[in-house]
Order: sequence, then structure tokens, then C-alpha cells
Amino acid sequence: MTAECQINWTALEAVGTLAAALVGLGFALLREIRNWVLRPKLTIVPIESGPPDCVKVRTVRRRDGEVIAETDAYYLRMRVKNEGRRRAEQVEIFAAKLLRKQADGTVGEVESSLPMNLRWAHRGGVLPGLSPGMYRYGCQLTIRNGH
Repeated sequence: MTAECQINWTALEAVGTLAAALVGLGFALLREIRNWVLRPKLTIVPIESGPPDCVKVRTVRRRDGEVIAETDAYYLRMRVKNEGRRRAEQVEIFAAKLLRKQADGTVGEVESSLPMNLRWAHRGGVLPGLSPGMYRYGCQLTIRNGH
């Protein structure tokens, strides 16, 4: 006498489908973890008080050839560096507020500054990419005495 083994194909299909779904979720989870670990990390390098980050220029305003105002203008450029492990794509800079160190050492917000998208120095508004370990100069900001 021989014993016949009956295979439940429906149960086997269900187990296979579940295994395939778990493998797919596992790969998706691994991809997300890899993307998180290898992500770009953009930082702003502190602005130095001299060139090329900060340049003081005497400006003169004229009307009909006559000097009507003279003041110092400060041109600030900030370096944005990618300290991450992956290239940053389509990078923009947004300034929410401008802070100024006061004579007493405290830091206060410059009330006349407006939140705005900034332009990259020597470029337009969006930087196509920034590779790991590289930096680019962000916005050239002009500050005039009294403003």
C-alpha cells in the first residue's frame, strides 16, 4: 500500500506571496536606510571677517555728477558645504532672518531684513548639484551702514 501525499497548492501560493512581499519590503527598507546614511548634509561655514567672505567697500551715490551720499558697504558671501556622503541636487538657499551682533555682545534680529530665497554667488537661484566635501559661495549680501 502506498500513501498519497496531498499538496495544498492554495496554502503554498499564499506562503510564497507573503515571502515575496516580505523580501520586497526588506529591500525597500534597506534602500531607505542606505539613503538616510548616505544623504547629503549641507552646512554653512562661519563667515570670516575678511576676504573673500567679507569685503568692505566705500560707496558713493551721485546725482547729476554731484556726491549726495557716502557710506561703507559690506559684501558678505557665505560658504555652503556638503559634509554628507551623497551629492546634493537642486540646492537652494533661503534666509529666514538676519542676525547682527550688537556692541554689547548680544545678538539681535535685523528688523528691516525680509525672509527670501537667496542667489548663489556667480550663479542663478538654484545650484544644480554640490558633491560631498565641496563648497560653493552662497548669496552675496550687501549691507550698508545704517541699513
